Amino acid sequence: IKPLIFQVNTEENYRYLSARTLPGTSEQVAKDLEGAWKKVYPSTPYTYYFQDAAFDNYFNHFAQVNAILSASSFMTVLVAIIGLFGFAMLLLSRKMKELSIHKILGANTFQLSRLITGEFLIPVFIATIIGLPIGFFMLKGLLSQIAPSSHIGWVPFLITILAIMLMLGISLGKHIYTAVMVNPTWLLKEE
Repeated sequence: IKPLIFQVNTEENYRYLSARTLPGTSEQVAKDLEGAWKKVYPSTPYTYYFQDAAFDNYFNHFAQVNAILSASSFMTVLVAIIGLFGFAMLLLSRKMKELSIHKILGANTFQLSRLITGEFLIPVFIATIIGLPIGFFMLKGLLSQIAPSSHIGWVPFLITILAIMLMLGISLGKHIYTAVMVNPTWLLKEE
């Protein structure tokens, strides 16, 4: 947190008075200031707060924002995994006959895996290219409110990319296993 600067202003623009107290005398000083305030401004109500409480309120607000963003991020990732899993199932159901033909013609597990994941890697790559700069600027904006002198490293974005790849692998793993283990003659007997 950068140091605070107090600027002297005209009397009609005075809104705050800052007072430093000795330890243990804060409440007494607040009462003394209230008495002096009522002598100078009897019709204006006297309110005060301690700076540590103001900073606590400020950072508690960001703790609440962090909790909300964490919960919404978790829900977004969960919905994305479910969507990716459903998309993989839809794609696999459309390509099962093609995969069966490749399997009959001698395709191995790696070649079948490449056929299945090929259609996923390009959209996930495009989404990553679009999402990383947006995430960077949103994170930078949030950190500029909390700690302006901090910088954002590359580690969170690397972890994000690895998590995306892990989600893709988990979502596609079951479908690849299904495509490899299915009997190709069972799928092609209708044709």
